[in-house]
Amino acid sequence: MNEQQDSVYRFGDFALDVGKRLLTRGAGEVVPLTPKAFEILVLLVQNSGRVVDKDELKKRVWADTHVGETTLAQNIFTLRKALGDDQNKPHYIKTVLRRGYRFVAEVKTPERTPPAEPEKPPAAAGARAEQPGSRQTASADLAVLPFSHAESDKDLEYLSGALTEGVINKLSPSLRVVARSVVSRHKGHDVNAQEVGRALGVQYVLAGRLVRFAGRLSISGELIDVDKGWQVWGEQYGREENAPLASMEEVARQISEAVLTRLAAGPQAGSPRYSENAEANQCYLKGRYFWARQTEDGCLKAIEYFKKAIKRDSNYALAYCGLADVYISLDIQSLLPPWEIMPKAKVSVLRAKELDDSLAEAHATLGCVKMLYDHEWEVAEDEFRRAIRLNPAYPHSHNWYSLYLLAVGRFEESYAEIRRALECDPLDLSINQNLGFYYLYTRQYDRAIGHLRKTLEIAPDHCLLRFLLGRAYESRGDAEAAVSEFKKAEGMTHSMFLPGLLGHAYAQLGDEGEARRLLEELKKVSEHRYVPPYGMGLIHLGLGEKNEALAYFQKACDIGNEWMIFSKVNPALDGLRSDPSFAEMLKCMNLNE
Repeated sequence: MNEQQDSVYRFGDFALDVGKRLLTRGAGEVVPLTPKAFEILVLLVQNSGRVVDKDELKKRVWADTHVGETTLAQNIFTLRKALGDDQNKPHYIKTVLRRGYRFVAEVKTPERTPPAEPEKPPAAAGARAEQPGSRQTASADLAVLPFSHAESDKDLEYLSGALTEGVINKLSPSLRVVARSVVSRHKGHDVNAQEVGRALGVQYVLAGRLVRFAGRLSISGELIDVDKGWQVWGEQYGREENAPLASMEEVARQISEAVLTRLAAGPQAGSPRYSENAEANQCYLKGRYFWARQTEDGCLKAIEYFKKAIKRDSNYALAYCGLADVYISLDIQSLLPPWEIMPKAKVSVLRAKELDDSLAEAHATLGCVKMLYDHEWEVAEDEFRRAIRLNPAYPHSHNWYSLYLLAVGRFEESYAEIRRALECDPLDLSINQNLGFYYLYTRQYDRAIGHLRKTLEIAPDHCLLRFLLGRAYESRGDAEAAVSEFKKAEGMTHSMFLPGLLGHAYAQLGDEGEARRLLEELKKVSEHRYVPPYGMGLIHLGLGEKNEALAYFQKACDIGNEWMIFSKVNPALDGLRSDPSFAEMLKCMNLNE
């Protein structure tokens, strides 16, 4: 699979981009393929006109892993279905009896994708990124209160959030600023800034207010010295009512520069680039709001708003990033098959990167895709580290890099990154969820339980937190508590992953009948909708049926199921580590035991 990795092959109405690992149809419609089916197609296309033997296909695609002809035939069937091909009258893939397969369509000369510009070597792990022209970080601590507005004026809610976040982003590289999620509870026109500052233990509080009157917006800000109660600085800005969000970003810049000048701090780093279209920005902010809830319903609403933002501004890089992030969340929740959802995530984030290659969000999300689906570990790490260099204050660069480090067994580095993510945003549900992953997979079960229970007090309808809490109880030996947690999650999600977790817990509890009932139910459901093979493998594992479990886990690897990347550290799989098939399975994901 090393030849012509930056080529684009065209045949019929299709384009096969080897470098991006994408098959598209017509004007760019993504054709979903599993990773193995994609590799088979590349081999057939690169050898069009000649017969590729079955043994050669198995050796090239599955390397040192032994697979039978049934597995190969299933992948060929998947390819034909994706291409709309007919086995009896093939336009693309012809079966050569007892030998192999030949690609019969005309393939146009490959187009070469321009090579990427070389990057500087990544900074050493744990090193602090240095911003060009930056000065010494100030010693002041600051809390930026949410910009208040009249409670009856709900349309200002998202504008207030954008202005607050813009000021925080611009101040963070130069000051120690309390995360937005922490101060969000202190909202309203009657909030006492000095009292809030004392409660948060900061030196200064920046408070602001939005007022709409006669087609104009009045934006005021004041900086309060918490100890003395004095106003250190104050200013008022005026804008048109329908001014683009970029105009609000300019106000945020002016406010932050005034604060930094007053406190004799250094200059601020850049912030995300918003659209000139006010409606697009409002849709983007709503999308981020719903995505942050990390629920099934929230993700679906977030997709709707991100697509609306892109419809209003087709060059809105941040909205494409947001869309990719939601697709990844749906994959993690196992609500849709990876071969359907992850190519969409890839297309969206590559579009964002194409529009703005300096966007930290784009590189962090691309790192996720490379890690979760493509299993290109070195590429993923480069993307995460570049995202951190571009914006050290973006929490999800650290958050997702921590998962990467956890999956490959670099535990100390993983914990350092998740702590940095929490420093950026201590109440973010995704970050707290991933700290639960860390405690679970490093076998700190009591800490996992304590942390997850505390986080569930904030978000009791968060199904993944319930999943992790149940797994932590079960890993600690309390299968009864695990069953209880899994059953609490039953009304929160339509994911078919939950019955697999529940079945494994029943098996551990000794209720073989209920475990087998759930297993048979999943097998029936899998005939007409996506059921994660990982969940069915867990039930077989709980029942002591290791060979059957390994077969399902191998299927999960082949389709790119996100949960499998933690196989190297997952305590649930400890009983399989001595089996040679387990080591082969890790090789399929480019992991080593």
